[in-house]
Amino acid sequence: MKLVLNLSSKLFSRIMPWHVGLAIVEPISRLFEPPQRLIEPYVKKGQVVADLGCGRGYYTLALAETVGQEGKVYAVDFDKKNIQTLQKRADKAGYHNIEAHASSASDLSFIKDRAIDFILANGLL
Repeated sequence: MKLVLNLSSKLFSRIMPWHVGLAIVEPISRLFEPPQRLIEPYVKKGQVVADLGCGRGYYTLALAETVGQEGKVYAVDFDKKNIQTLQKRADKAGYHNIEAHASSASDLSFIKDRAIDFILANGLL
């Protein structure tokens, strides 16, 4: 099913701006690959996690829900527009445990050494 969704996102990107295509494809993706299913075996309440290459926050919001207010999510993406979109989505959903940074995944100087319990780097190149 991933292949179909990836092909769909390529198709959408040809006929509409990428951010509109993602807005359509993301809810469909959640039906077939719920982010909670991937992270729940590894992430627990109160943990500090990093989502490297977070994009618009597909997994970030699920991580924030899972770690709860006692935990923290560092969301890192190179694209400032993705970070802005993520911050808007997090604010709208009421997540105050997300610290978003427009940065390269190779520069994580804003995170203390040994502070992370789990790192997600899905699709990071």
